[in-house]
Amino acid sequence: MKVAYLMGSLNRGGAETLVLDICKNINEHNFEIILIHRKNGQLKEEFVQSGIELHQIHPKHIFDIAYFIKLRNIIIDNNIQIVHAHQVIDAWLAYLATLFLSKKVLLSFHGHGINGNFTANLLRKWVLTKTALNIFVSSSQKNYYEKKYKIIPKSIVLPNGIDLKKLHVQHKQSIKAELGLSDTALLIGTVGNFTSGRDHFTLCKFLYLLKQTNIEFNFLFIGAESKTEPSIYNKCFAYCQENGLGNNVFFLGTRADVPDILSQLDVFTYSTEHDTFGIAVVEAMLMGIPVFVNDWEVMLEITNEGKYAIIYKSKDEHDLLGKFNHFVDNIDTYRKVAKKNTLILKDKYSIGRHIFNLKNIYNSLLKD
Repeated sequence: MKVAYLMGSLNRGGAETLVLDICKNINEHNFEIILIHRKNGQLKEEFVQSGIELHQIHPKHIFDIAYFIKLRNIIIDNNIQIVHAHQVIDAWLAYLATLFLSKKVLLSFHGHGINGNFTANLLRKWVLTKTALNIFVSSSQKNYYEKKYKIIPKSIVLPNGIDLKKLHVQHKQSIKAELGLSDTALLIGTVGNFTSGRDHFTLCKFLYLLKQTNIEFNFLFIGAESKTEPSIYNKCFAYCQENGLGNNVFFLGTRADVPDILSQLDVFTYSTEHDTFGIAVVEAMLMGIPVFVNDWEVMLEITNEGKYAIIYKSKDEHDLLGKFNHFVDNIDTYRKVAKKNTLILKDKYSIGRHIFNLKNIYNSLLKD
């Protein structure tokens, strides 16, 4: 079996990280993949090092005949049986490039498409009916699409997988030493770019309340400012500066050593507006770190209704503070529970489990 993965850019993001982890672990599962991408990005070198065959072709527009010919030739020359796209535009391009070739085109959805314009939503609706299978990363995401688009002919839920090897890190450098932080203060953090999909501002308001207590802490925001939504970052940064949090809160931007930093945290917090999975939340839970996350539907799903994390009310910094104070008073108990949960989570969310399920999906489609 040979599969072509279609990607947009190779920048750091949830979908790109998932595909990279698949590429790094695919040799253990007895099928072959190639990667076809439109743009380079921060993860390009890691994809090269994975040993996966890469092809870069970039369409000038969504009806670029030259692109379709190049993509079609790559698929034919490499005896590709399945084309697995990770963006709607790539599924559209793959569908046209494989007309009359009897190839299976799959599409994995990694977002809700909430900010899409009329044309993008129309294309998404059309693609949903043309793919051989639509893969959703959570049941809540699947339910959202079914309600919005009414009819989705073939679909399945396949949770994202995490490469457990990258979570077993040895500290290259203490983040506390790098930033000159106190050894006695609680180190709290979150991971996620400053986009409208996340609610970092509620965390900022929580930190202001936490500052009024006698709890000593430092907080790390790990994630980049959005080029298209810079006001989100600016609002959070300004709030922290204006409310005397400058010595406690650090905006680290994009980091290549996220697992290393995560392993040094005492607590992981997260607040989402409309995540479809929450890779950073799962990674933190897998590392045995006590996790606080808001009661967004998918967060309840991945934490088993709060069994694997502490759930607080969305956009309610006071509820988060109350839950956090209880954690501080019972910190050893929370840490023991978090460590115990990793055994269950590793089986459920490992990249090995994800690839095993993918292989079964591919085999089933080829039999149809």
